[in-house]
Amino acid sequence: MFLSANRRNFEVLSGILRLYCDAFGQLVNFEKLKICFGKDVARPIQQDLAGVSGVRLVDCHDKYLGLPTFAGKYKQELFSFIKSRVWNKVKGWNSSFFSQAGKETLIKAVLQAIPSYVMSCFRMPKKLINDIHRLISQFWWGSNAGQKKIHWAKWDTLCQPKEKGGGGGGGGARFLKFEGV
Repeated sequence: MFLSANRRNFEVLSGILRLYCDAFGQLVNFEKLKICFGKDVARPIQQDLAGVSGVRLVDCHDKYLGLPTFAGKYKQELFSFIKSRVWNKVKGWNSSFFSQAGKETLIKAVLQAIPSYVMSCFRMPKKLINDIHRLISQFWWGSNAGQKKIHWAKWDTLCQPKEKGGGGGGGGARFLKFEGV
């Protein structure tokens, strides 16, 4: 929730939380609640308002639902965990054991699902998207750390639907063509 930093707003919020608890018979766990303020709010005011609302004062929230609450301009480092998760999946699979259909299914169902939640909230850097493309492409063509295989078609061609002469990557492979920063 976002509020103007004044006592009246915090009293109203506390009243709403009490009303919710009474109406639904649930309790709000104030030990888990945290509050942070913008840089323009003086520290004594922050402490007073945190005391009024009964929540813990923090300088900045780290994560919410597994994502950072503030991205800033260093998104490459911030979202590097996505590339690591894709890499950990790919290195655990031996692409020679899968048919083309099997690889396509793994790419669409597993690898492209990893960044989808982050991409629904943030614009990922183009470099990170390109790195993920590279990992998926290496899996598709059967490359690994020790040897590089020939890529028989451009990745962009594979991303096109079969009706347009592509590899049928349509919704799946083209998914990561999402606009990056």
